[in-house]
Amino acid sequence: MQLFKTILTLSIILIFNNMLIGQEVLTNWKTAKKSKDIKISYRFVEVGDTLKTRQMRITFLVDAEPERIIELLKEPKNGEKWFSGTEKFQLLEDNENTWTTYNLYKNIWPFEQNDIITDYSLIRSDSSITLLMSGNPDFSPHLENIKRLENYEGRWIFKRLENGQTRVEFYTIAFTKPIMPRFIQDPIIQKIFIDSINKLRNLAT
Repeated sequence: MQLFKTILTLSIILIFNNMLIGQEVLTNWKTAKKSKDIKISYRFVEVGDTLKTRQMRITFLVDAEPERIIELLKEPKNGEKWFSGTEKFQLLEDNENTWTTYNLYKNIWPFEQNDIITDYSLIRSDSSITLLMSGNPDFSPHLENIKRLENYEGRWIFKRLENGQTRVEFYTIAFTKPIMPRFIQDPIIQKIFIDSINKLRNLAT
């Protein structure tokens, strides 16, 4: 039974990593921003024959158990505290290892205001915990004057270290073209993520 669970876990992760037919990694990871132990990296991938986009990876350490971090990611009362770009956070559906959230982002210049509905799936193995994410834009009606983010995937990976810390890896990719030049949007997005991760760590410990 344990062997079956392990094989199933690895299969799901492999499917997630290659879920889009024609997705090809074009470059290695390149570090774009560091703040103490927080590191933001990007690599380019090609989807089909037309879309070249980037995958983002953020790595950092937290002085807390993985379960505590997952709790902060899931609970609405915590989501609005730690994610700097959030105006409203709701838990729409909740099962033991799967749930769905709604996130209304703040109207931050120069971006238009966005929202996103995300499905989460929690997968445990002996060495790590993986939290898969995918956009579910039609779960609830779209709001007037709010642009809903649609083609979106991501994952969190939590690995418990011998010193008691948790190493966190966060990956995300949007299968759409950037809405503005990256040299404008990257510094804004990177600052939001770094501020958010620092708040998340403070809440976790």
